[in-house]
Amino acid sequence: MAKPLYSGPNTITLPAAANGLANGAAVQSAAVNNTSDLALEDLLRVTVKTAAGTLAANAVVNVYVAGSLDGTTWPDGLTGSAGTFTLPAAPNSTFLGTVNVNTAAAATVSRKFPVSLAFGGTLPPYWVVILSNATGLALDSSAGAVAVYEVVQTQ
Repeated sequence: MAKPLYSGPNTITLPAAANGLANGAAVQSAAVNNTSDLALEDLLRVTVKTAAGTLAANAVVNVYVAGSLDGTTWPDGLTGSAGTFTLPAAPNSTFLGTVNVNTAAAATVSRKFPVSLAFGGTLPPYWVVILSNATGLALDSSAGAVAVYEVVQTQ
């Protein structure tokens, strides 16, 4: 029986705007290229920290993913390059989950997500992460958001 083989963490490129990301704003990552890894699963970890202040009720950072077959055609006006992003009211990107933020300006909080679930169990050749801040505060100016993924293959 095949066993999982884990790659170790790989950093996902987020724009500088992810640090200090305003409440109500969003960013997209650079594309993750799965054409060479040929991963069966990518485990995504999103870590966030807010600035000081009063959090909104139910403060979260929403996490979406979007896939591309060729690395150039993306939904919702995404580009596959790290940058700021305006999330449409009815996005075609897939909602993956939330990172719940319970304390402002505290230690970072993180959550892991299996990315393939957003794509029906099969990773696309290319995918991006979208982070949308709904905490009521800006994210921390130096440690606002970090995204890493771990490739899962069989051995």
